[in-house]
Amino acid sequence: MLKSSTIDSSDSPMMDLVLMGFHEYILDNLQLKNETSLTFTNTNEVKKFYYGLLLLVTYLFDPLVQCSGFGTIEIEAAGDSNRNRRVSLVLQYLTVALKLIEPEETLMDMLTKATLKAPILDMVESAHEELIFLRAFLMDVLRQQMKLNKYHHLLRNVEETANKLAQLSRFRNERFMDENSTWEVCLILSDFLYDIKFIKVEIRKVCIQVLDASLMTLPDIKGLLNFLSNRLDTVLDCDAGSIAFLMNRSRVLKEKLMYLGHFLADVVQHYNMHQGLKDLMKHVLDTKYVCLLSVGDYKSAWYYMLSLSDMKQLLKFVETEVKTIIPKAPESSSYSFPKTNGLGFLQFFLGNLEELLCSKLDSVIDWKDQIGSVKEGILCLRDHFAENFDELDEVYGFILKVTEMAYKAEFVIDSCLVSSHPLWYKSHRMSEVLKNIKLLNKAVTETYERKEIDVIVNKVAKTSMNPVASLLAYTPRENEEMEGFHEAMDKIKRQLLRRSSQLDIISIVGMPGIGKTFLAEKIYNNLIVTPHFDVHAKCRVTQLYSWKELLLTILNDVLDPADRTGKEDGELATELRQVLLTKRFLILVDDVWDKTVWDHLYMCFRDAKNGSRIILTTRLSDIANYAKCKSEPHHLRLFRDDESWTLLQEEVFQGESCPTELVDVGFRIAKSCGGLPLSIVLVGGVLKEKEKKEDLWKEVEESLGSKNIGSLQKSMSLIGFSYKNLPHHLKPCFLYFGGFFKGKDIHVSKLTRLWQAEGFVQANKEKRTDTAHDFLEDLISRNLVMVMKERPNDKVKSCRIHDLLHNFCLEKSKQENFLNQMNRGEDMLPEKPQDYRLFIHSYQDEIDSWRPCGSNVRSLQFKVADPDSLLWPRDISFIFDSFKLVKVLDLESFNIGGTFPSEVESLIHLRYFAVQTYANSIPSFIAKLRNLETFVVRGLGGEVIIPSSILKMVKLRHLLVKNRASFSLQGNMGESFSNSQLDYLETFSTPRLSYGQDAEMILTKMPNLRKLNCIFLETFSYLEKLKGRCVRFPTLEFLSHLESLKLVSNCYPSKLPHVFNFPSKLRELTLSKFRLPWYEISIVGELPNLEILRLLSRAFEGNEWEVNDSEFRVLKYLNLDNINISQWSLSNDAFPKLEHLVLTKP
Repeated sequence: MLKSSTIDSSDSPMMDLVLMGFHEYILDNLQLKNETSLTFTNTNEVKKFYYGLLLLVTYLFDPLVQCSGFGTIEIEAAGDSNRNRRVSLVLQYLTVALKLIEPEETLMDMLTKATLKAPILDMVESAHEELIFLRAFLMDVLRQQMKLNKYHHLLRNVEETANKLAQLSRFRNERFMDENSTWEVCLILSDFLYDIKFIKVEIRKVCIQVLDASLMTLPDIKGLLNFLSNRLDTVLDCDAGSIAFLMNRSRVLKEKLMYLGHFLADVVQHYNMHQGLKDLMKHVLDTKYVCLLSVGDYKSAWYYMLSLSDMKQLLKFVETEVKTIIPKAPESSSYSFPKTNGLGFLQFFLGNLEELLCSKLDSVIDWKDQIGSVKEGILCLRDHFAENFDELDEVYGFILKVTEMAYKAEFVIDSCLVSSHPLWYKSHRMSEVLKNIKLLNKAVTETYERKEIDVIVNKVAKTSMNPVASLLAYTPRENEEMEGFHEAMDKIKRQLLRRSSQLDIISIVGMPGIGKTFLAEKIYNNLIVTPHFDVHAKCRVTQLYSWKELLLTILNDVLDPADRTGKEDGELATELRQVLLTKRFLILVDDVWDKTVWDHLYMCFRDAKNGSRIILTTRLSDIANYAKCKSEPHHLRLFRDDESWTLLQEEVFQGESCPTELVDVGFRIAKSCGGLPLSIVLVGGVLKEKEKKEDLWKEVEESLGSKNIGSLQKSMSLIGFSYKNLPHHLKPCFLYFGGFFKGKDIHVSKLTRLWQAEGFVQANKEKRTDTAHDFLEDLISRNLVMVMKERPNDKVKSCRIHDLLHNFCLEKSKQENFLNQMNRGEDMLPEKPQDYRLFIHSYQDEIDSWRPCGSNVRSLQFKVADPDSLLWPRDISFIFDSFKLVKVLDLESFNIGGTFPSEVESLIHLRYFAVQTYANSIPSFIAKLRNLETFVVRGLGGEVIIPSSILKMVKLRHLLVKNRASFSLQGNMGESFSNSQLDYLETFSTPRLSYGQDAEMILTKMPNLRKLNCIFLETFSYLEKLKGRCVRFPTLEFLSHLESLKLVSNCYPSKLPHVFNFPSKLRELTLSKFRLPWYEISIVGELPNLEILRLLSRAFEGNEWEVNDSEFRVLKYLNLDNINISQWSLSNDAFPKLEHLVLTKP
């Protein structure tokens, strides 16, 4: 051993030289570059040296007995007690240092085990790093020949820690560690990492004493950061910098320093924090971090390790302290986040994150990495879950937590995008989001492993957005008869048709869900009843009604629709009474709750003596008796058991016979519905979606229970049962109905656009509209939504839900924080709304006085029922100040004035924006709303000019300007046209376009249009160019996706021939006011896919229309309105597919 050392052995060596020589010998033979770098090339050699050292220690501690052969050492040990103590101390240091070798090797072996999970691997890496640090410190103490006896207490603590770690050796040979072994390893490592904190406190004291180091003099925080940056450069340049983990840690800290430098620079710029930073600096210096010591050229690896560890703590402390003295960011935890269809929202949110990552916006570039990390974290969380889960499952609890985390992340990201805060502020908030996502990921992962929850990974993306097979299921329509109503229907029809000139009111009375409205609608539309009356009208009153709106509704039915909103109530009532006096009328007044409203309506009807009839529905017998003229009210009864079973079979089997094995259980299910038609059809909607198996039907029977559910409470319970059985992607679509007026028809086009803007429809951008309509059809097939009007192509035009279902939607929405509806006169408008979606049904004056403060509302819709709200402009500036995160904003029900508010441009998250204004132009800054998908402008002053910048709104899908819009082809319009295109625009209404190339130039920028309503006019310059040739209609062949086209001519009749050029895919065409000769229609008749044709307001002129057999081969619907022809020539083979012919006289 002595020969291998560098010590001169010519004389008898001193004992301390022997020990130091042994130290060098160990370093050489263990292939140590320095104290921190072990190379385990020969494990047996390591053990041999370790046990050899123990033998040497034994000899030297008992020299007279064990070491008689080593005279020089024996004499020195016996004759010099001080030197003997030094020998003992040196050997103890060496012993402890080498005791750390075996657990270090064990930890390195664990790092290679692929079976260890991330949290345990982190602990192993940290423990391994700390072991290297301890061994490096002990060996350096020996090398520097420090006063070893001063650190005896420290050495003892290190040795105790080494002994604890020795327990790890029994896990080295375990290829796969089970749960118990993993748990034991975690406990051992946790104890070690806990102990090391206290050991480092002692080592810091040693560092200050032994190295005789002093703290640097640092003037301020900026000086502190510069010093730390230089110190990191020193670590990277020194010998210790070759150690991999020191290099990695130094680079990470370098990035942290750069961030903190920007952070503090912005903080000082934005806030007066001089005294706060001064106090912070004093606290830093008082703590005496090792990284702040001035140690000259001392380059020991353990010092750099300790210095980096302290630097990490220091930076964390500074960042935390600074953030405690700056203004607090608004907390997202105070807001109410929806719980409905969490997986669907995750999919929607991930799509938004992907768009941000692909964005080139300046406001996003600097923190794209953090956005990408959020996306990865949410993806990891989402992939734990499958679409098919029960709300009682443990999985559902996790989904709620993950969904809330995603909503909070959305809140933070969207808040940062609209704020003017500096980058450090945004980075800080994003780092908090990432930290919480990481913690939740860890918790979910550990729980899944412990509970061994069976999950289906990666199924969400496929199942959460695809319509189910029920889209092809039976859908109830207007001509459907319902079992159980035949007797009442026949009796009421006789009362309506009997020969009596006196006005009669036929009332239908019954509890909610018993079918009052259904029966009244069937009779109102009956093919025998309808022709008996000259005019027909219907209105729905409900508990919340507007007298003026009721009058307008009836007038628009009995007369041509017109703008009568400017008239007073008395004028409207007089006009209605005068019309009805000259006509035999049938009016359906649905859902009357109040005698007062009936008194007002009856004033318009009472003088009729021409056989007119009124059908009235109400839940209240008092109302029916009060309104009675001659006929007694009809009190609808509950269905008998056999009628209930017949109706259930019709709903489920749609005309087919019920399998024998389902008859008994089916009858019991029908009986349990208590004779209430609504309950029966809802249960039928559930059974339709299930396989026709007895065990599955028995599950439904058990879910319903044996109690009679004819009561209102049980009816609500059954609605809940139907809701629970909905696919998760349909639940938000159904609950959304609760935001609309109860009992009012809803335009399907608006509903589906709102669904898309809210993120309910997860499909390819090209198929999103069709998918939304499929969702609606699915809800209809389940009897949850009623069809009120249909289009000629059998698609739904308007719909609504039953009042009981509306009540359920509101109640469920409150439970799940889905939406909140504020009703006029009932609810106080909140000072700080905390709802995610807020529907306000209020009087205009209540909205005028509302001044809310900052809010997290993402969907804000105003429903002002009073038609007078359009007469005077309203101040809406509070919306732009308080609702900066809003994605859906519906202001269509009141007038915002003659100026388009400039503050709109700050609402960058808008996806749906509807407004009513007297403004004659839309400002160019509207293009800053880069996320806008639906833009609705109702121009109260006539024509609205569209800016050329709108072509830059690449996400725009629906552009609706009423009554008409025009493009300004001036200025830099050419530049806008050359650089932009609306690839996703599907609907455009109603542009005023001129004949010629201008129209084509505009429409070529909308290549994927599916529906176009437009007005064409001739310009003087175009007429000059014609010079007796022909009127060239704009070429539309390039609109290869166009399916619906409405054209209105605003030109003087021309005797020149017209050249039309329509796309071949066109299915629906409306022509109005062209006044063309009938031979020009031949180009229309040759369209191969045309199914619907409307010719309105003298679209063609002439006495005779001759139809060739080769024309209109697939036409199903033809509407001729105000067309003056005296002769219509066609053969028996003309219009072979025609199903509906509508003729309206001028």
